Amino acid sequence: MSEFKNKVVVISGAASGIGAETSKLYAELGAHVIGVDLAPAQETVTEIELQGGSAQYFVGDVSVEDTWQKVAVLAQEKGGADILVNIAGYSVLEDNAETLTSELWQKIMGINLKGHWMAAKHLLSGMKQKGGGAIINMSSATSLVGVPNHAAYSMSKGGVDALTRQLAVEYAQDNIRVNAVCPGPVRTPMISTNSDEMMEQIVNAVPLKRIAEPREIAEIIAFLSSSAASSITGTVLPIDGGLSMAM
Repeated sequence: MSEFKNKVVVISGAASGIGAETSKLYAELGAHVIGVDLAPAQETVTEIELQGGSAQYFVGDVSVEDTWQKVAVLAQEKGGADILVNIAGYSVLEDNAETLTSELWQKIMGINLKGHWMAAKHLLSGMKQKGGGAIINMSSATSLVGVPNHAAYSMSKGGVDALTRQLAVEYAQDNIRVNAVCPGPVRTPMISTNSDEMMEQIVNAVPLKRIAEPREIAEIIAFLSSSAASSITGTVLPIDGGLSMAM
């Protein structure tokens, strides 16, 4: 029997990409998934239910505190969250520090960093009541190396790394482990808008010469929340095909 059987897993960004794949994986492993996204995650939930899994979704902006107050109530109705996976993110080519607008900076930081913090803020108490849990935050290879035209995005992901270490230290005594993953290029809707020429450049920049699949990232996330990773906390783990090593 899977150790995730009947666990309650809250996943932001569940409507597509890595979030959808992670939701499906946890459901396959027997968990009840609560998917949070600005877009309705009905397709993800329907697919999970057709496979005999258990899931529900909540439509909300992860950068707004009211979203997480309501999600915390939903989690408590299921007995409290055991695992929180913060995946929701936003990225555009936002130019450099001179041309970046404060409005865009605030939007990116709100979704990518503030949303992670507020999710933890409202779900930690339930985890403590259950005697422990796990949080996995979505960072990026851009937090480890400088990337042109990603000023706000890189800053937000660097903040995620710091938040991860801070929460890991603060809540280790509560048996709550907190880690982050730093994917490089992944085959998601976010990357699919690139031209063929740009995609070729991206692949060539990765030492393994390929783009990761969402399922690969989902499996590492599940590992970090499992008993096999019971001694791992405060880790910021690159999953980037060697990209951050080579840049």
